[in-house]
Amino acid sequence: MTKFAVKNPVTIMVLAALMLLAGGLAYKSLPRESFPEIKIPLIFVNTIYPGASPQDIEKLVTEKIEDKLDGVDGVKKITSQSLESVSAIQVEFNTDVDVETALRRVKDKVEMAKGDLPSDAEDPLVQELNFSNIPVFIISLTADYDMDRLEQVAENLRERISTVPGVLEAKVTGKQDKEIAIDIDPAKLSAYNIPLRDVSGAISAQHRNIPGGSLKAGGNSFSIKMTGEIKDPDAFGDVVVRAEGSKVVRVRDLGTVKFGWSRDRSSIAKLDGKPSLAITVTKRTGENIIRIIDDAKVVVEELSVDWPQGTSADYSFDQSIEIRESVTELTNHIITGLFLVIGILTFFLGFRNSFFISTAIPFSMGIGLIVLQMSGITLNMVVLFALVLGLGMLVDDGIVVVENIYRHLSMGKTRAQAAIDGTKEVTLPVATATLTTVSAFIPILWMPGIMGNFMKYLPITVSVTLAGSLFVAFIFNPVFASLFMDNNPEHHDDEGSGLFMRFKGFYGRTLESWLHRPLLMLFLCVMFVLSSFVGYGFLGKGIAFFPKSEPEVVAVEIEGPLGLDIYKTEAAIVKLQDAAMKMPKSDADIASVSVVVGKGKSDNNFGGGQSEPNKAYIDVKFARFEHRKVDSWTSQAWMEKNLTGLLPGWNVKVKEQQNGPPQGKPVELLVQGDDFSTLGKYADSVAARLKLIPELTNVTTDYNPAQPEIRIDVDREQAKRFGVGSSEVAMAVRGSMYGLEAGKYRVGKDEHKIMVRMDAATRENFSSLDKITIPHEGAMIPLTSVAKFTQEAGLASINRLNRVRTVQVTAELAPGQRDETGPKAKATEIVKSLDLPNGYSIHAGTGAKEQEDTQKFMFKALFIAMALVFFTMVMQFNSLFQPLLILLGVFLALGGVFWGLVIVRTQLSIIMTGVGIIALAGVVAKNGIVLIDFMNHLRSEGRPLREVAIEGGKTRLRPVMLTAITAMIGLLPMATGVGIDWVNMGIVAKSQSSGMWAPLAWAIFWGLLFNTALVLVVTPVLYYSYYTFVAKLKTRFGKAEAASVHVAVDTDFRARADD
Repeated sequence: MTKFAVKNPVTIMVLAALMLLAGGLAYKSLPRESFPEIKIPLIFVNTIYPGASPQDIEKLVTEKIEDKLDGVDGVKKITSQSLESVSAIQVEFNTDVDVETALRRVKDKVEMAKGDLPSDAEDPLVQELNFSNIPVFIISLTADYDMDRLEQVAENLRERISTVPGVLEAKVTGKQDKEIAIDIDPAKLSAYNIPLRDVSGAISAQHRNIPGGSLKAGGNSFSIKMTGEIKDPDAFGDVVVRAEGSKVVRVRDLGTVKFGWSRDRSSIAKLDGKPSLAITVTKRTGENIIRIIDDAKVVVEELSVDWPQGTSADYSFDQSIEIRESVTELTNHIITGLFLVIGILTFFLGFRNSFFISTAIPFSMGIGLIVLQMSGITLNMVVLFALVLGLGMLVDDGIVVVENIYRHLSMGKTRAQAAIDGTKEVTLPVATATLTTVSAFIPILWMPGIMGNFMKYLPITVSVTLAGSLFVAFIFNPVFASLFMDNNPEHHDDEGSGLFMRFKGFYGRTLESWLHRPLLMLFLCVMFVLSSFVGYGFLGKGIAFFPKSEPEVVAVEIEGPLGLDIYKTEAAIVKLQDAAMKMPKSDADIASVSVVVGKGKSDNNFGGGQSEPNKAYIDVKFARFEHRKVDSWTSQAWMEKNLTGLLPGWNVKVKEQQNGPPQGKPVELLVQGDDFSTLGKYADSVAARLKLIPELTNVTTDYNPAQPEIRIDVDREQAKRFGVGSSEVAMAVRGSMYGLEAGKYRVGKDEHKIMVRMDAATRENFSSLDKITIPHEGAMIPLTSVAKFTQEAGLASINRLNRVRTVQVTAELAPGQRDETGPKAKATEIVKSLDLPNGYSIHAGTGAKEQEDTQKFMFKALFIAMALVFFTMVMQFNSLFQPLLILLGVFLALGGVFWGLVIVRTQLSIIMTGVGIIALAGVVAKNGIVLIDFMNHLRSEGRPLREVAIEGGKTRLRPVMLTAITAMIGLLPMATGVGIDWVNMGIVAKSQSSGMWAPLAWAIFWGLLFNTALVLVVTPVLYYSYYTFVAKLKTRFGKAEAASVHVAVDTDFRARADD
């Protein structure tokens, strides 16, 4: 293939131009995202049963559905939450089950369960977890005028944004619902002997449009429609409930009618202290976020011209900014790394040769981008980092090929012949070296869980671009060399510059001095690696599962007593809001402060979206990273210290925004058993002990025992005497308190409920339960005749895991605490010290279990990567010793990683550092392959072993150093966060993305640095010592006996000492 390319340079040049063009177009057209769009086989089943207590929801709804779901193929776990009026079930499947299959399986089982559910429960809603439903853009509107007008502005804006191409949905949040409230006086109902349901039935019967068929007359067809819908809210008072002769009872005779805000407000939103409405925008799968948001902003600008004075719009969440910054930042890293690589290559090989090699970067990346576009993969942070990671490695193949062509050219060959011969000579080792690197990344594809779905784009991108670099090295580089490489004999100084000559001489002398001390060298290598583990243990910054980057948003969550009115919660949060807005500038650089009342922000939000009037949260959004004068860690610590004590009796937590894939809490414990009060007691005991650990904060349990509850116990014997059943009693109570929906009142496109219920004075007074009556066969039976009332505290929610009642205890790391190992060890000791009764257990939570599984996988992946690399090298060398000698470099690189993390004060991340170490298994093997292949070549020529070791090392010194240095240099901008902003032509002193990717970049950087420095000496010395030992065996014991020993370890027939 190389020979064909060299003989047809015009064809190759045209191909190169086309590939560059196609790669550039792919880069421009690839959709941009912050993180990969992950499909998780997670199915939600939400069922609403209005008015039912959590215990009733568990027994009548949750258990019925869980019974059917039990045994569904591929299910990993079933989690449920039974709340007042809502059953929320979460079914998580194994990652090998696709979302569509999981959704179908759950829907089939839920359909079977419908017949077992209460007749007045709503049909279960089954839906998959779809990240496309997460907003990519939020516009917050505030105004100096009334909310009615602001709602009209928001609705108009929503309609226009919905028409933007690529928008899945735009909706207004924060609106207060309106309703036709028909409040009935129970005394008047009793006086007229009219049941409440008759009032609702009368309104429903008289407020409707009914089609009357069609009429054909005079050759024309007319549709007949009876328009009975009431247009004026006051007209509902004229609805006739009963008419007996001249005696007519209307709705207004029984109570009042009012069209206004719903009394049961679900949420309140504020921005910088002002009431606000928000338009949330979601996108369709695969659409370009940046284009969608830019188009939406154009709509805002166009409509804002006609908005009433005093209206303002704030982009409270704009994912396009983060994506633009990430793309720009990583693109800057790529360009900076490219120039650094070219500079290093120019220093060693001259500008012209470095130019040939550097073409591998744009061509290989172009090939990668073309493949990514064809595969439907977006341009996201993981893909971009993979391009940065591959930057230095992409030139490795070109370095070896061009350097070898240069060597053949110095022998006096023509450029074309040197290109063909030089490429052919290194084809096998270069292809094998690239294959070993790709092999090391392959196991990452099978990383389990959400983290695996997140990280899989790293090996895909690296593998594709490395394959592209191989194509460039074997096709494009030989053609460029045959056309443009300097063939002036005076310039073919194989010894290189004077500086490099002196270093080469020093290297040769060092190598020679170690040839006869292999055991000492092995001992020092082992000590180097072991000391790195000990050194990091004493001097390192600890261990974290996933690295944390500086948060853009920190939330303050509050939770008051259950049953609290939403307006009391709003009054409480104002104190925290004011304090947050007045944070000292020396402790925070704030962009905005937003408040949401009636909802908790974090953790378990799959409960069907029910209102939580006792909860609220504040989002403190900081200035953009590059403009931020105070890091947000400092701000979070200030908030933790100064805000958590402002509301005595309230649970106040400060929480940072989580970046990257979901990871669970650092400490997650599950207490399981039958009795919920017993579970709560042990969970509270665990939480109290965890709060004593200073490295932990936000210690919470999901046990909520104090929901105020009025218990109505039906006396079945009395009820039987009156001829009524428990269901009739329940319906009478529910209708009186919750109300009966009599229909919908339409205003334009909006629909509002028509609610018929007892008046507010009755509903808000415990003693008014005595006034409730039960209609039965024309009689009105007092509720007190068939039931007794008691007031007590019931459960707010009942949580279950795999059909077992469960209470979860969680804790987060305190501000400034990064090491997870210490707090986790202390939590484990607490668990071991507990003495639980039979039938109760405590163990790690699901998030902690997934982290543990991922951690175990990382060790397996490293073993698999090394096995694949080893097998690839065995195929090339037909030897066991030589691949083992190369793998020794991985062992040495491991020591380099740990000492390097100590030097740069970077925390070890299970995921990121682990991936870096796995990648090193293939990356460092390249150096060994190139070195040993050349030494084998020298041995096959009959050279003495001493000359083979020294000459092989010296000859391959430059390509080995270049491949390592270019890979390291390419990673420096990402590792340090320092680079050049090529768009604005300025120096970048810090990088937000480096907080996440630095542990991976530093792992490869330091592993390569120490590996290269040591392997250049260790590999030739051990190579020489082993084959010298085999030669001595042959001399001492004879050829046949020694050969059997040699073959047991090394079957390389090409390099026998006696040939």
